[in-house]
Amino acid sequence: MMNYAKRGAALLLALVFCLGLLPPAGAEGDTITIHDASGLLKLAQSCTSDTWSQGVTVVLAADISLAGTGFSTIPVFRGTFDGAGHTISGFAWLDKGSKVGLFRTLGEGAVVKNLTLDGVVAPGGSQSQVGILAGENHGTVEQVTVTGDVTGDEDVGALVGVNGSSGVVRSCTNRASVTGNTNSGGIAGRNEGMIQSCTNLGEVNTGGNDAATNSGGIAGRNTGTVADCTNHAAVGYAHTGYNTGGIAGIQNGALLRCFNDGEILGRKDVGGIVGQFEPYVTLTYGEDPMERLDGALASLSTLMTQLSGQIHSSAGDAVDDISAIHGSLSAIQDVIHGTGSDFNTDTSAAADQVYDAVQTINGAMSGLLDEVDRLTRRASADLDEVGNQLTALRKGLKNLTGTLEDSLSDTGDSLSSTLDALEREHSGLVSELRQIADETDRLESFVKDALQAAARLDLAGILDAYKRWDVGSIDFNGHLSRISGHLEAMGSDTFHLADRLTTLWQEAGDEMGDARRDMDRAARALEKALDALNGHVKDFSQGSVEQLRVVNSQADIIEDVLNGYLDTLGDKGQERLDELDGHLDDISQRVDQMTQGAGQTNQELHATTTAIIGQLDEARKAIVELTEVPEKTVKENTSAEGAQSGPGRVVGCRNEGGIQADTNVGGIAGAVSPELSLDPEENLELDSENLLVDTTALLKAILYQCDNRGPVTAKNECAGGVLGRGEVGAALSCTSMGPVGADDGSFAGGIAGLSRGVLRSCAAQADVTGDSSLGGIAGEGRDIADCIAMTRIDGSGERLGAVAGWADGTVSGNYYLQEKAVGIDGIDYAGQTAPLSFGAFSALEGIPADFLTFRVTFQAGEQVVDTVEVPYGGSLDPAAFPEVPSDGGRYGAWAPFDHNHITRSLTVEAVYEDWVTTISSGGERPLLLAEGAFSPDARLELAQRPEPVDGAAAYDYQITDGAELPDTVTLRVCADGLRGSVRAALLQDGSAVPIEAERDGSYLVLTAPTAGTLLLSASGSGTLLPWVLAAAAAAVLLALLFLRRRRKKTNAAASV
Repeated sequence: MMNYAKRGAALLLALVFCLGLLPPAGAEGDTITIHDASGLLKLAQSCTSDTWSQGVTVVLAADISLAGTGFSTIPVFRGTFDGAGHTISGFAWLDKGSKVGLFRTLGEGAVVKNLTLDGVVAPGGSQSQVGILAGENHGTVEQVTVTGDVTGDEDVGALVGVNGSSGVVRSCTNRASVTGNTNSGGIAGRNEGMIQSCTNLGEVNTGGNDAATNSGGIAGRNTGTVADCTNHAAVGYAHTGYNTGGIAGIQNGALLRCFNDGEILGRKDVGGIVGQFEPYVTLTYGEDPMERLDGALASLSTLMTQLSGQIHSSAGDAVDDISAIHGSLSAIQDVIHGTGSDFNTDTSAAADQVYDAVQTINGAMSGLLDEVDRLTRRASADLDEVGNQLTALRKGLKNLTGTLEDSLSDTGDSLSSTLDALEREHSGLVSELRQIADETDRLESFVKDALQAAARLDLAGILDAYKRWDVGSIDFNGHLSRISGHLEAMGSDTFHLADRLTTLWQEAGDEMGDARRDMDRAARALEKALDALNGHVKDFSQGSVEQLRVVNSQADIIEDVLNGYLDTLGDKGQERLDELDGHLDDISQRVDQMTQGAGQTNQELHATTTAIIGQLDEARKAIVELTEVPEKTVKENTSAEGAQSGPGRVVGCRNEGGIQADTNVGGIAGAVSPELSLDPEENLELDSENLLVDTTALLKAILYQCDNRGPVTAKNECAGGVLGRGEVGAALSCTSMGPVGADDGSFAGGIAGLSRGVLRSCAAQADVTGDSSLGGIAGEGRDIADCIAMTRIDGSGERLGAVAGWADGTVSGNYYLQEKAVGIDGIDYAGQTAPLSFGAFSALEGIPADFLTFRVTFQAGEQVVDTVEVPYGGSLDPAAFPEVPSDGGRYGAWAPFDHNHITRSLTVEAVYEDWVTTISSGGERPLLLAEGAFSPDARLELAQRPEPVDGAAAYDYQITDGAELPDTVTLRVCADGLRGSVRAALLQDGSAVPIEAERDGSYLVLTAPTAGTLLLSASGSGTLLPWVLAAAAAAVLLALLFLRRRRKKTNAAASV
C-alpha cells in the first residue's frame, strides 16, 4: 500500500512538472486565452525569449487587474495580443530603467489591438523610452486606449515611448497625462514610423517643467508620418519649454490632415500643429580632396615602382633616389593620418571644455531670466511714466512760450535745453534696457544650441552658434554701467529742472497759476518715477550679481577655448601643409635626377616620368583644396508638388486652439528653421568630415493648405496666424482667421510674423496688434506672392502695412480689403499690392467663402445661444438679441459691442452679476431709495416739481433698467426734519391717491410703482416739506444730470 502511495505521489509530481511545460492559461494550438492576472504573469515569464511569441495569438477573456500581483512587464512580444474589448487595470512601473511599459518591446510583426489599459509608469534611473503600453514599438498597435499617468526623461509617450520606423499606431486614444523632459507626446514620445487616426485627450507637460523640450499632443519628435490625428488636450505651460505643438513638438517628417483645438503654451517655438518644423535635408557631396590626395599618392607609388624597374639597369644612383622617394611617400601618409588624429583629439578636448562652460551658464540662466523679466516688467511702467511726464512738461513749456516776456525767454530756453537732455537720457535708458532683454534672449538661444552641438562633439556647430548669437558682444555689466550713468545724469537734470522752474515762477509772478501747478506736478511725478527706476536697477544689480559673474566668466572661457582651438588648428594645419609640400618637392627633385641619369632616349621612361609629374600636380592641387573653405550650396524645394509626397511637409492641418508663448508663435508652426541654423547659407549642420568637401543641401519645409482659426499671442515677438518665424521653407495656400498679437514686441502678421522663405497664395483675416513690423500677411517678409489680406492693424510703432510691415524680396500680385492700413509700410507699389473695395474683394478668385460671411454668435459659457448673419458693415438691432440664459438667479446681460457697424464675425459673451437689491437717487445721504432686484445698470432718477400739487411737495421719480422691472417696489424716502405725522400719496390721473407709509428710523417706507409722482406732506411742519429737503433734492438732481452727461460722453467715446 505504501508503494502505491509513493508511486501515486511521483506520478502527481510528474504531471505537475509537465503542466509547467505547457503554454500559459489554457493554450489551444498557437492561441492562448487569458482569464486572470496569473495568465499575464506566465506570459511575461515566457516572453523573456525574443522568439517565443512569434506566431502566438493571445486573447483576453475578461477584464484583469494587476494591482498587488507583482506583475512587472512583458519583455519582448512578437505575436498578436487581442484585448477583445477588455481592460487591464492596476499596471504600475516605478523601478529604475528604460524601455518600459506593459510591453518593453513590441517587435516587428507584433500586433496589439482592442485593449483598454490603465496604468502609472514613472521609472527612476535613465528613464528613456517610456510608455504605458510599450517602451518601443516596431509592430502594429490599433484600437488601444490608455488612461493614467506616465513620467520620464526622454522619449516619453502615453502609448509608446518610441514608435520605430516599421511601427504603426492606428485608431488609438490617450486619456493619460504625460510628463517628460525631451520628446514627450500624447501618443508617442518619438515617432519614426506611422501614427494614424489617433486622438489625444491627455495633458502633456502642463506642470511647468523648465526642462521640457519637444512636447506634442501626438508626438514629441516626428521624423515619420502622423496622419488624420486629433489633439483636444492642453500641451505645455505658460512661458516655459521649447518646441511645443498641438500635434508634434518638433518634426521634419510629414504631418497630414491633423487637427488641434487644445490650448498650446510655451516659451519659444510654439505652434498649433508643430512647435519647430525642421526642414528635411538631402545632401549631395562633391569630390573629397583627401580622397583625391590618397588616389594621387597611390598612383604615384605604382608609377615609382614602374620607374624603378625601367631604370634599374641603367642608373646605379637610382636605387638611392627610389628609396628616398618611397620614404617621402610614407612620410606623406604619416602626415595625413597624424593630421586626422590630432584634429579629433583637439576637437574633443575643446568641445568638452565648452560643454562644461555652457552647462555652468545654463545653471545660472533661470535666475537671470527671472531677474531680467522682473526688471523689464517693473521698469517698463516707470519708463512710460517718465516719458509721459516729459511730454507733459514739454507741452506746458510750449503753452508758456507765447506768454513769456522777453526777460523770461532765457529761463524758458534753459528749461527747453534741460528737457532735451532728459529726453536724450530717457531714450538711452530705454535702449539699454531693451538691449539687456535682447542679449538675455540671445544668450538663452546660444546655450540651447551650444549644448546640443557639444553633446555631438560638433565644435563647428558651437562656433556657428557663438557667432550667430554674437555672444562676444554681450555685455550686461556695460549696460548696467551706462544705465547708472543715464539715471545719474537724469537726477542732475531733474534737480536743475526744479531749480529753473522755481526761478521761472518767481520771475513770472502769480499769473501762471494753472500752468505752474501742472508743470510742478509733472516734475514731482518725474522725480518719483526716476527714484523708482533707480530702485529697480539696484535690485536687479544685487539680485543678478552672481548669475552675471558666472555668465561673464564662462563666456570668457568659451571665447578663449574657441580662439585657442582655431589658432591651434590653423598652426598645425599650416605645419602639416608645409611638411607635405616639402616631401612633394623632394619627390620631384629625385625624379628629375633619375630621368637625367637615364637620358631622354628611352620613350617608356619618358612616359613614366611624365605621368609621375602629372600625379605630383594632382597631389599638390588636392593639398591646395584642403586649405580652402568648402563651398556649401543651399537650395530649397518650395513647390506645391513637393507637398504631395515625402517628408518635410505639413499638409491639410487645422488649428482651432489658442496659442500663447514668448517668442516664435504660430497658429500652425511656431518656427520653421534648422535646429541650430538661422542662416542655412552659413550655418548648415554638417559632420566634421563633410566639411572637407563641397556640399549641396536641398531643403524642404512646406506648409500646404493649412488653416488656423485660433488666437495667436506672443509676449515678445514673432507671432503669425500660420507661422511665427520662418528662416527657410514655404507657406502655400494656407489660411488664417483669428487675432494675432505681439503684446510687448514686434513682428506679427496674419500669416507670418517674420518670414525669410516663401509665402504664396495665402489668405488672412485677422486683427494684428503689436508695436512695429505688423502686416496683414507678414510682419516682415521676403517673397510674398498672390496673397489676400483682410486685416486690421493696431500698432504704436513703425512698419505697418495691410499686406506687410516690410518686405525685401520678390513681392507680386497681392490684394487687400481697403479699410485703414495700406500696402507695405503704408505704401502701395504697382504690381505688388493693391487695395480693393468690399465688392471687388468679394469677387477675387480663391478667397475663402467664410471670409465673406459675418456672424454674430451669442454664447453663454459653452452654450451657443444664437448665431445671426449680417452683411459687411451691417447692423444688428438690440431688440433682436436673444434672451440671456438664466444662471443661478444672477443677472445676465450680453457684453457690449459695436452693433451698428459690423465688419467681422464676432462672439458676444453673456456676462453674469449678482442682482442689486438697493438703488438710490444719489448723494451721501440719498433722498430716495428703492429696494428690489435690479441689474447693475439700474438707475433711480428723482426731480422735485417747482410748484406744490394740492398743497403737497411733489417729486417725479423713475426707475430705469435693462432687466424687466416688477409692478411695484419698496421706496424709502428720507424724512429728516419732518415733524408730526407724514402723509404720502401718489399722483394718478391728476388726483392724489393716499398710500400707506411707515417710519423706519429717518426714512419713510412705502410701496409704489417703479415710476410716478410722489406727494408728501407733514402735519406739524407748517410747510409741506422743509426747504432744506427741497434744496437737497435739487442738489441730487444736478448731480444726476452731471452724471448722465458724463455717461453719455463716455458711451459716445466708446462707440467711436
